[in-house]
Amino acid sequence: MAFGGFMGVLRANENKVLSKYLFKNLISNDFINHILGLSDGANINNLKFSQIENFEITLPPIDIQKSIVNRLDKVLVELDLALEATQAKVLEISSLKQSLLKRALSSEIFKE
Repeated sequence: MAFGGFMGVLRANENKVLSKYLFKNLISNDFINHILGLSDGANINNLKFSQIENFEITLPPIDIQKSIVNRLDKVLVELDLALEATQAKVLEISSLKQSLLKRALSSEIFKE
């Protein structure tokens, strides 16, 4: 990886926090809301490390972190599958609507 100006690196001390557990916290709504609460205006806002340090992450024992990460991974897979199924149903409903509309406009629906 390469890092440039205005960039920093967070490294997990694997004896205290799993990198995947840290990552899940950093993509959580709580962290996103924390960061959004720091922004001021429409200009480019640089994030200071002290602003990240002020975000508290609960650190359970490593075995519990592993359990949390594994459970989140499973739930996210289930959510992805549910989203795919929902999107397929939306496409199916849209197709049915178009078919019904076409039939109605061609008066076929009224011939039955």
